[in-house]
Amino acid sequence: MGNQCFMTHRKRKVQRSKAESVTTVKAEAQQLCRQNGGHVANQKHVLGCFKIQFGQFRGMTFKWLLENSPGYAGFIVADTEKEEPSQNNLWLHKMALKKYIEMFEEGVYILQSKRQKSQPK
Repeated sequence: MGNQCFMTHRKRKVQRSKAESVTTVKAEAQQLCRQNGGHVANQKHVLGCFKIQFGQFRGMTFKWLLENSPGYAGFIVADTEKEEPSQNNLWLHKMALKKYIEMFEEGVYILQSKRQKSQPK
């Protein structure tokens, strides 16, 4: 099934546009979570349904990204951590991705690895 998702993604045309507000993305994620039988009170379920607002995987969920491209997810978060904190939608969205990744032991390991690789020698 993972290959199907990847193939479906490759056929999509990714449109460039501004990131939606975190409030809008969260509301859509809660709706998707309910549709998939998840619990909206469970933050891991809701964050897993957040749709990516940037890059080549725009429109896919955080869950999909972590299952199919964990290295890219780790790179995005490690790279974003170098930026100045901001209140713009894109930065807030990437911090939500960080929060989701850190909910998993494997995610913490991925972030540690990416942070070490990005440090100057």
